[in-house]
Amino acid sequence: MDLRDARPVITLAHVAQAARLIDDLHKLFDFNEMAIDPDTLTATFAPSARKDYADLHGQVIHHPRNGPDASDFRLRWKAFGR
Repeated sequence: MDLRDARPVITLAHVAQAARLIDDLHKLFDFNEMAIDPDTLTATFAPSARKDYADLHGQVIHHPRNGPDASDFRLRWKAFGR
C-alpha cells in the first residue's frame, strides 16, 4: 500500500464545516456565551450553549504563537463569571 493512500482526505466540505464552527465560536464569544480561562486556556460555555458544544466544553484550546496574548482573555473571563 502506498502511504499516500493512507493519508486523510480533506474535502471542501471539511473546510466549510471548520469555517462555520470558527464563525459560531466567535459569535458565542462576542455574545458572552463562551469564554476562555486565561490561566488554563480552557474553553467554557454558558449553560445555554453547552448542549451544542459539549464536546468542546472544558477543552484546552490550541493557542498559536501569533495569536492573542492569553491575558487578552482575562476581561472576557471576568465578565463571563463562571
